[in-house]
Amino acid sequence: VREYDIDGYRVDACNGSKIPNWNPLIPYARASTAKLQGGLNMLRGLRRAVKETKPERGAILAESNSDVQGAVSDAIYDFDFCYSILHDLRKRPAAAVVQDLRQWLHEQEPAGPAGLLRLRHIESHDSLRSQLWYGLQPQRALMALSAFIPGIPLVYHEAETGSQREFQTIFRLRKQFPELNGGSADYLSVPAPPGVFSCLRRKGTNRCLVLINFNDTRAIFANGESVWMSPTIPSMRSWRRD
Repeated sequence: VREYDIDGYRVDACNGSKIPNWNPLIPYARASTAKLQGGLNMLRGLRRAVKETKPERGAILAESNSDVQGAVSDAIYDFDFCYSILHDLRKRPAAAVVQDLRQWLHEQEPAGPAGLLRLRHIESHDSLRSQLWYGLQPQRALMALSAFIPGIPLVYHEAETGSQREFQTIFRLRKQFPELNGGSADYLSVPAPPGVFSCLRRKGTNRCLVLINFNDTRAIFANGESVWMSPTIPSMRSWRRD
C-alpha cells in the first residue's frame, strides 16, 4: 500500500477453506479458523493496517457472502446475485424474474449490517463466461444492472470483449450521476411494464430513474412511451432527473 499505491486486498476464501486438513493427525477435517474469532481478527488487522496507511481509499474485499465477514471488511461478494438470482433469466420468463428480482433486492439491503457494500458480479474466475450463460445482449443488460444498483460492479477479465462501447457508456453514466454511486435505492415504488427493471436512485437532491428492459421486444409504458428494442444498456431517453 505504501510503496506501490495499491488500494487494498482481496482476501480469498476468508470464510473457510474447502481443502482437507494437511495434517492427518489433527482430528478435525478443516484447518481453517476463518469462521472463528482468529479469522475475523485477521481481517480486522489487515483492514486496520490498510486504513492507517490509506484512510480514504484503502479497503479490504472479503471473498465471502457472509455478513459476519462483512462486519470486519469494506465489502463482500454477492454470490447469491451471480450464481442464483440472475440464473432465473435462463429458466423463467423475464416478467416473473424481474418482479422477483426487485423484491429480493428490496429485502436484501436491510438484512445486512448498515453500510455493507456488496461486489455485484455477473461472472468470475469460478464461473462460465456470462456471454455463454445469457447471450451478448442480456449480458450487457446485466452489466448495467450491476452498475446501477447499490454496490461495486465487477468487470471480470475480458468480459468487455465485444461490448467495449456499451460498457464504457454504462460506467460513464455511473460516474456522471452521483446518485448511482453511493445513493439509496427504491426498488418497488416505480411501476414499469412486465420484464422491465425499474429502480429510483437518490443521493442528496439528485434523483435518477433506472430502467432496464430484459424482454427481447420493445416495452411500452402506459403513456405510450417506448423503451429500447433489445435488452441492452439504457439510452439517455430512459433517464429522468429533477
